[in-house]
Amino acid sequence: MTLLTSEASIAALADNPPDVNANPGQGGPGGDPGNPGSPGAGGPAGSADCELWCAEHSNRHGSNGAGGTGGAVGRTGEPGPPPLSDALQVYPITAEQWDAAFNQPHILQVSPIDAEPGETVFIIGQNFIPGTDRVFFDGVMQPGATSSVDSATQAQFTVPLEAEGGTHPVRIRPAGATGRLSNRVMVRVLPKLDAIPADPRWVEGQAVTLAGLAFGPGCTVAAEDWSQPSRPSFNLPVTSSTRTAINLQIPPAPLGNLRGVRRIFVRNADGGRSRAERVARISDTIVVNVAAFRVVGTTPGVGTPRTDAEIAALFAEGAPDTLGIPWAQARVAFRFVQPVQTVTTDDANANLWPDSTRDQEAQFATDHGGLRGAINVYFFRDVEIGTAHAWFGSGPVFCGEEAGKP
Repeated sequence: MTLLTSEASIAALADNPPDVNANPGQGGPGGDPGNPGSPGAGGPAGSADCELWCAEHSNRHGSNGAGGTGGAVGRTGEPGPPPLSDALQVYPITAEQWDAAFNQPHILQVSPIDAEPGETVFIIGQNFIPGTDRVFFDGVMQPGATSSVDSATQAQFTVPLEAEGGTHPVRIRPAGATGRLSNRVMVRVLPKLDAIPADPRWVEGQAVTLAGLAFGPGCTVAAEDWSQPSRPSFNLPVTSSTRTAINLQIPPAPLGNLRGVRRIFVRNADGGRSRAERVARISDTIVVNVAAFRVVGTTPGVGTPRTDAEIAALFAEGAPDTLGIPWAQARVAFRFVQPVQTVTTDDANANLWPDSTRDQEAQFATDHGGLRGAINVYFFRDVEIGTAHAWFGSGPVFCGEEAGKP
């Protein structure tokens, strides 16, 4: 034990020493004894006459065992260790030292610890002096218009708009040279992304500039797809950045999964991420949903010879020899909405689909997995009226094979 007091008090204690007992205590009593065990029950005995016990041979039944003895009282605890020679210490302390140790301002909590420029941060602590103490952010005293020490336990300030992204120290102390100083706490400044103009569309190859505050060196810009539960994220190429602006370069076509309505956010190198929801539409490509089907017969080898992979390759964006090549100039792309499906029908139709009406072919699609909202493409070995055909305005697409053609 250490006693801090004035020198006058120490002199008074020397004349009248306090009665302080630092001797060890005795060990505590042992625990109560345990309960005795229950006696065992005698078991039935066999005999030469009936092998197992029976009422006629009850005198041969085993006797019950004796009850267990009571447990012993627990052992008394050991006494405490002997006191050290310096178990009690008395030291002098000046009023200035007392004030420095026990009356300095002390910050216990800041909320939030992650804040954007312009956001208010609340400080909880003790020993604040309103009218004397001020809030210092990053070593700079904050103006009275954006900060205040409200009571002995509360203060607040607004994160400066010119603050750099990253962590910054916060202290409570008076203005000017002083020995009165609180502990230091850290507040992380997050990047703040300004609103993106309404209904934007970022097209392939376009240069885009984002405005905001507290963008740090090495910051990244990501586009999130919130249409999927996993919210996949795609980083956009950053060509340059300052504290208030980020220049992006949208990649050339094809954009694949990056294309669509995406939520845009900025992340600084320290992990701080912008909060506000910002949305942009990436690409002006028209995406057409496609569902494809292999039509085969009941006999092995009958029907289309194309595999699932070969059919999928026909619609792969940016690949050679795809159906999308002539459409790419018009910013039209095809997208599979499900894996290639296999449809089994009779051998004759699988090998050669006959000349039929729109209603008949629409019914075939309805009966064999056709999806609403998608172009349903069925691959046969051959169709009677050309390599492929579809009905104007509606209906599925029926494709056959033509030797030497992809």
